[in-house]
Amino acid sequence: MELIDAIRERRSIRKFLSDPVDEKDIIEIVEAGTLAPNAENHQMCKFVAVTNTDLVEKIGKVVSNRVNPIIIACKDVEYENINHHKYFLTFF
Repeated sequence: MELIDAIRERRSIRKFLSDPVDEKDIIEIVEAGTLAPNAENHQMCKFVAVTNTDLVEKIGKVVSNRVNPIIIACKDVEYENINHHKYFLTFF
Protein backbone atom coordinates (compact mmCIF):
# COMPACT_ATOMS: atom_id res chain seq x y z
CA MET A 1 0.00 0.00 0.00
CA GLU A 2 1.30 3.43 -0.90
CA LEU A 3 1.48 6.09 1.83
CA ILE A 4 -1.05 8.34 0.14
CA ASP A 5 -3.48 5.40 -0.09
CA ALA A 6 -3.02 4.67 3.61
CA ILE A 7 -3.74 8.31 4.45
CA ARG A 8 -6.81 8.44 2.21
CA GLU A 9 -8.20 5.13 3.50
CA ARG A 10 -7.55 5.82 7.19
CA ARG A 11 -10.56 5.42 9.44
CA SER A 12 -11.03 6.40 13.06
CA ILE A 13 -12.09 3.62 15.38
CA ARG A 14 -14.49 4.61 18.16
CA LYS A 15 -15.13 1.20 19.71
CA PHE A 16 -12.43 -1.28 20.57
CA LEU A 17 -12.48 -4.97 21.35
CA SER A 18 -11.31 -6.05 24.79
CA ASP A 19 -8.99 -8.62 23.19
CA PRO A 20 -5.36 -8.17 24.22
CA VAL A 21 -2.93 -6.82 21.62
CA ASP A 22 -0.20 -9.25 20.67
CA GLU A 23 3.16 -8.33 22.23
CA LYS A 24 4.87 -8.43 18.83
CA ASP A 25 2.38 -5.83 17.55
CA ILE A 26 3.01 -3.61 20.57
CA ILE A 27 6.76 -3.78 20.00
CA GLU A 28 6.32 -2.92 16.31
CA ILE A 29 4.06 0.05 17.15
CA VAL A 30 6.50 1.39 19.76
CA GLU A 31 9.42 0.97 17.36
CA ALA A 32 7.47 2.89 14.70
CA GLY A 33 6.83 5.66 17.24
CA THR A 34 10.56 6.05 17.82
CA LEU A 35 10.97 6.85 14.12
CA ALA A 36 8.78 9.96 14.35
CA PRO A 37 10.53 13.30 13.80
CA ASN A 38 11.57 15.18 16.91
CA ALA A 39 13.21 18.47 17.86
CA GLU A 40 16.82 18.58 16.73
CA ASN A 41 16.92 14.75 16.63
CA HIS A 42 17.37 14.58 20.40
CA GLN A 43 15.40 11.31 20.71
CA MET A 44 13.93 12.45 24.02
CA CYS A 45 10.77 10.32 23.88
CA LYS A 46 10.33 7.27 26.04
CA PHE A 47 7.50 4.85 25.42
CA VAL A 48 5.89 2.53 27.93
CA ALA A 49 3.25 0.03 26.87
CA VAL A 50 0.87 -0.71 29.74
CA THR A 51 -1.32 -3.74 29.11
CA ASN A 52 -2.83 -4.08 32.58
CA THR A 53 -6.27 -2.43 32.30
CA ASP A 54 -6.51 -1.77 36.05
CA LEU A 55 -3.19 0.06 35.96
CA VAL A 56 -4.27 2.07 32.90
CA GLU A 57 -7.38 3.16 34.81
CA LYS A 58 -5.29 4.17 37.84
CA ILE A 59 -2.91 6.16 35.63
CA GLY A 60 -5.89 7.97 34.10
CA LYS A 61 -7.19 8.92 37.56
CA VAL A 62 -3.77 10.15 38.72
CA VAL A 63 -3.36 12.30 35.60
CA SER A 64 -6.90 13.61 35.95
CA ASN A 65 -6.25 14.61 39.57
CA ARG A 66 -3.08 16.45 38.52
CA VAL A 67 -4.84 18.23 35.64
CA ASN A 68 -7.75 19.50 37.77
CA PRO A 69 -5.69 22.14 39.65
CA ILE A 70 -4.23 23.36 36.36
CA ILE A 71 -7.71 23.76 34.89
CA ILE A 72 -8.87 25.66 37.98
CA ALA A 73 -5.79 27.90 37.86
CA CYS A 74 -6.53 28.73 34.23
CA LYS A 75 -10.16 29.68 34.80
CA ASP A 76 -9.53 33.23 33.60
CA VAL A 77 -8.13 32.01 30.28
CA GLU A 78 -10.84 30.36 28.22
CA TYR A 79 -11.76 28.09 31.13
CA GLU A 80 -14.43 26.20 29.21
CA ASN A 81 -12.02 25.47 26.38
CA ILE A 82 -9.35 24.16 28.78
CA ASN A 83 -11.88 22.07 30.67
CA HIS A 84 -13.06 20.58 27.38
CA HIS A 85 -9.52 19.42 26.60
CA LYS A 86 -9.23 17.55 29.91
CA TYR A 87 -10.65 14.51 28.15
CA PHE A 88 -7.75 14.49 25.70
CA LEU A 89 -5.22 14.96 28.49
CA THR A 90 -6.52 11.96 30.42
CA PHE A 91 -7.41 9.58 27.58
CA PHE A 92 -5.57 6.29 27.90
